Amino acid sequence: MAPIDDEEAGRMIEECRGAALLHGLRGQPALDRQAILRVIVGVSWLLTDYPEFTELDLNPLRIFPTGCLALDWRAVRA
Repeated sequence: MAPIDDEEAGRMIEECRGAALLHGLRGQPALDRQAILRVIVGVSWLLTDYPEFTELDLNPLRIFPTGCLALDWRAVRA
């Protein structure tokens, strides 16, 4: 239930199938877990503060060693 806090967002991230990729695998650098956390928490607040948005889709979200970027997004207002 939105809005969520950093702790809940962190649990959500760790429950994802690809969570191990964030820690760096096969010589790859670790990815910015905090950036994903900020996106999740920020989106939850956005949807709380603006209930006229009935849908928000960020897909894909590209994660880098520093930061992340929504490559595509779509929002629906009631």
